[in-house]
Amino acid sequence: MPGTGGLRIRANQGDNSNMSKAERIVEAWNETHTVGTEVTYYPVKGRKAGAKRSRTRTEAQVMGGHTPVVWIEDHAGCVALDHCVAVPK
Repeated sequence: MPGTGGLRIRANQGDNSNMSKAERIVEAWNETHTVGTEVTYYPVKGRKAGAKRSRTRTEAQVMGGHTPVVWIEDHAGCVALDHCVAVPK
């Protein structure tokens, strides 16, 4: 799904129905990916030529109340989840 880091987001399910879309994206990521997950990330969205590989160093979180992000090893700052794809094991 575009803008979700490849995650399928459940809409209006159970007790998370009052959560924002960003919060649901973060919850879905954290349910399926632990800290240390190997990822391919794109510093510039859509530019796969600049892809880099690393590992997450935090759980995903919502930044600024609207953007799902995760912090990456060897990268200053965070990466939006829609610029990040978990590497299949």
